[in-house]
Amino acid sequence: MIMINNLYLNLLLVLIVSVTYCSCNLPVSSSCPQNEALVRPCRCEYGIIICHDQTGVRIKEMFAHLSNQLEYINRHIHMVQISGIAITQLPDNVFSDITVNEIVIRDAPKLRTISDTAFKGTKLFTKRLVIHNCPQLQVDTLWTLINKLREVSSMKLCELENLREIPTLAFKELNKLRQLLICGPSVRTLHEKAFFKLTSLARLDIVNTGLTRLHDNSFVFEHPSRHMLTIGLFDNRQLTAEGLSAHTFAHMGRPVSLDFSGYNFESVHYRRQMPVIHEHVFRPFFKAHELNDINLYGQEFECQNCKNVWLKKEVSLHEKLLGLRCIIQSRQLMDVLNFKSCQ
Repeated sequence: MIMINNLYLNLLLVLIVSVTYCSCNLPVSSSCPQNEALVRPCRCEYGIIICHDQTGVRIKEMFAHLSNQLEYINRHIHMVQISGIAITQLPDNVFSDITVNEIVIRDAPKLRTISDTAFKGTKLFTKRLVIHNCPQLQVDTLWTLINKLREVSSMKLCELENLREIPTLAFKELNKLRQLLICGPSVRTLHEKAFFKLTSLARLDIVNTGLTRLHDNSFVFEHPSRHMLTIGLFDNRQLTAEGLSAHTFAHMGRPVSLDFSGYNFESVHYRRQMPVIHEHVFRPFFKAHELNDINLYGQEFECQNCKNVWLKKEVSLHEKLLGLRCIIQSRQLMDVLNFKSCQ
């Protein structure tokens, strides 16, 4: 009986130590420090540290000092925003051991390098990353950097002039990523299996790029899923149905909504992303899953183009063509005046 009691006591001790250890390693505070001077020359508002026109070295020094002044439980910030012309590089472990829920780096025209260990202290805590409008940023180590953020669920990579291609397995370690936005005319190549490991992905937007074609395996995934994936392809003025094949959207292994409308993006003005829905490309897409659909809200659909007449005949597909309106007088697809010259 004594041996059994000792065994239970040992197990209980292990459990207490484990719980204590876990709670000690999870900072819970995300408010601004009470002493505002601790974040100078940056400033903090509503849990957001804003560093505008500060050098990377100065930002690192500030976070190191902040860490030394805060109790461990308070070393967590909701968001860090970095911007301005003074920032040219972000060094190693720039946030010290301050964990950051959201990192936003934008409008930094002279930012050239981000160390691939810049986010070392927060890599297991950061949930959102934005890198936007950094025209000089070198992207050689970008993929190494972002793949260390294993907990990230939302990411935006936009207006990076040196980002010309999305490589195979670009996001290979980010199996918790749910929302991804890639935009900017410099992006001209999307390699096969670029998103292959993104098994949790719910929304993928590829916007305002220089893409002219998509590979057969651009949108294939390692594991099948029952959850709907929305793929937004809009404002890509050089991408037409001629740059797609029968396999482009046919092997995704999950229900998919193709969004050509940009309906949720206020800045989208291009309304001719997919005026022709080619049968050889999109019939395989509709066959791939019964829930697949296409969002065409606001698009200028060509109801006189005979390449679209197959859709009028396929009545079962009409409910899968969301928001379809003809460019001429906003007619419905079944209007008797449509496709009159087609055999």
